[in-house]
Amino acid sequence: MSVLAVRGGGLGTSTRRLPRMVCVGGFGRRVGARAASRQLAVSCGFGRGCLCAAAAGVLVVASVGAAAPSAGHVIRVASLRVTLPAGWTWAQERGGYRNCSNPIVKLWAASSRLPKRFGKYEGPLVVPPRQVLVGFVARPVRSNSSLWKRWRVANANLHRAVAADGSTYKAQLTFPATPAVGATAWFGSRRLSSRMLRVTNRLLASLFVDPGYGCR
Repeated sequence: MSVLAVRGGGLGTSTRRLPRMVCVGGFGRRVGARAASRQLAVSCGFGRGCLCAAAAGVLVVASVGAAAPSAGHVIRVASLRVTLPAGWTWAQERGGYRNCSNPIVKLWAASSRLPKRFGKYEGPLVVPPRQVLVGFVARPVRSNSSLWKRWRVANANLHRAVAADGSTYKAQLTFPATPAVGATAWFGSRRLSSRMLRVTNRLLASLFVDPGYGCR
């Protein structure tokens, strides 16, 4: 079983076996060789809470990133489509979900440059001051809910967060989830500039979730 990482045109592979229990949905960077030897915690960031699902068979996780694109760059992964603001970077992780051939996918969007091999190895979640990191998770579950259309960020909603395990961020916001999609944002400051708020909300407003993306 291989783990594939592609970033900025580079390609590397490593091999490790992962257990049947998948923990995806708390949105933290908890993918690592040592963690994988016990259980895969693809996402355990905010409050270390996770949505766990039993995966049938060995899980493959891929982490893919890109350099900062020009304005209006459209990212499409699984059921998600977002327009990445200029200067933002992105990465994705894929995992098995029950016995579905469609993967569960986590899409990261950051206003700062993501570390090399982000999400491939266990490590702290670091958001620089005045910057934003948004993590979306798309599950292969059919849903007509459009609750995600109301996701927005305001300084009044930036709740103080206590980072752990070497992570560095000042605030976080978990958006109301649907069966098909969830998201959490982390912030390097308790207050964002009006420009950063505007850009972040433009990213959220660009989100589209394909209601037909289900388990196959």
